[in-house]
Amino acid sequence: MGESQLLEMETKMTQEARSTAINRLEVWGAVFIVLIGSPLHFLYSETGWQAVAWLAPINESTWEHFKLFFWPSLIWAGVEHVRLKELRRSLWTAKLASLAAGPTLIAGFFYAYTWLLGDNLLVVDISIFVVAVCIAQWISCRVWLKGVDWPLAATGVVLMAALFAWFSFSPPKGELFRDPAAVERTPYGGTSERI
Repeated sequence: MGESQLLEMETKMTQEARSTAINRLEVWGAVFIVLIGSPLHFLYSETGWQAVAWLAPINESTWEHFKLFFWPSLIWAGVEHVRLKELRRSLWTAKLASLAAGPTLIAGFFYAYTWLLGDNLLVVDISIFVVAVCIAQWISCRVWLKGVDWPLAATGVVLMAALFAWFSFSPPKGELFRDPAAVERTPYGGTSERI
């Protein structure tokens, strides 16, 4: 066997090891995000701590529920960044793709099924969260393995984090930010915002 064949074999083995490491990390990441995101739902409502309002949902709006995905995903990305120095090259591009995909999937699935059924069901909401986490982690894995590296990805992640924190205290108007618990039915079948 020639030297070039040995080098090619070694490169292939290195790529397989890299692929295995990233796949494992993203699977464990999905488990972490679900296990941390689920109880995060109750952190603010059970404690009332203003200090955690940026981190945990403060009402029942769709936007606030994105935090269940976003913050645990960002924490996991930090863990990956610290642990995998040799595999960092496209980490933040992969994470930006994942952090954008998760809330998009959650909103898309949620609005589609509530439009079809006319109401929401807790078991479906939880299932959507788990499925969105798995798909977002899969997207992260694919982008990471392809080696896509956008130089401004980390800046994009920081901007997303800033928006998540800012919109907790100053949400824009719109359906995504509307708290359904603050809407009540009028005697004539319409709805009105509670004051």
